[in-house]
Amino acid sequence: MNNTNRFYGKKMTTNAVENTVTLDGQLEAFRAAHPVKSLTSLGHAWRYISCGEGKDVLLLLEGAGADAEVEFQRILKFEKKRRVISVTYPATAFAMQHLTAGVMAILDVEGVRTAAVHGHSLGAALAQCFVREHPERVSELILANIGVAGARRIKLARIFGHVLSVLPGALIGPMTKSILNRNMSLLPEPQRVFYREYFSKMVGQYLTKQLIVNQFRCLIDFIDNYPLRTEDLQNWGGRVLIMEAEDDRGWNASERSALKSLYPTAQIHTFSHGGHMVNMTRRNEYDAILNEFLAKRI
Repeated sequence: MNNTNRFYGKKMTTNAVENTVTLDGQLEAFRAAHPVKSLTSLGHAWRYISCGEGKDVLLLLEGAGADAEVEFQRILKFEKKRRVISVTYPATAFAMQHLTAGVMAILDVEGVRTAAVHGHSLGAALAQCFVREHPERVSELILANIGVAGARRIKLARIFGHVLSVLPGALIGPMTKSILNRNMSLLPEPQRVFYREYFSKMVGQYLTKQLIVNQFRCLIDFIDNYPLRTEDLQNWGGRVLIMEAEDDRGWNASERSALKSLYPTAQIHTFSHGGHMVNMTRRNEYDAILNEFLAKRI
């Protein structure tokens, strides 16, 4: 009996199809149980998910192109022991000040005094800015897949930012899908197919040219206007966890080393592989490390 099927144009085993359908069902159930909230900060419309309960709060700041629900599997896992807040960045926000102000507004509206702030990629840049502006609101800082930009990266970022701004939207969509697909190539087959389809649906809807260009502007603003120093946090008593992957094509070894120098007391976990989206490609191991780190103060 033939045990293969065609799904999203790919040849897959029956188990792979069943697992992907299961993820679709999980997301549908997640959406039904986790209504999206909204607020406006500095004229920018934010959407976010707030769930779980307890005195400890985990704030999820995702990377470029991700929305509040993209980490629904992680949210479902961590909301069992704590409150979880996950945000969607406004497409109109083009500076770090817009993002830090929005995060602050969400915490205020939700009555959160302090939170463990988890940032991935662009979200890790935002997390570092936020803890410096509002150290009293951050209990722990978790930074994933980010480094301190070197001279070559800064030059390329400015060039790429200009190219994005002049490219027609019709070209930015396929380019964005290509980058996301490359970053998701290390996911196991069922999840890889699921998330490729997920992001494909988002291109042109949430993933618009305005959003992509503005998120890149936020990253350039971070590089240009936020010269981070170790002494910035000398009076902050929180803990830091850095998670990285040796094969991260987004940040080289030198840039990742510079980040670790910024946080000399940080707990470090280096994955031998997992790429720029190690928070997804190594999800179970990643979540176990994150949970252990957070559990130390519960």
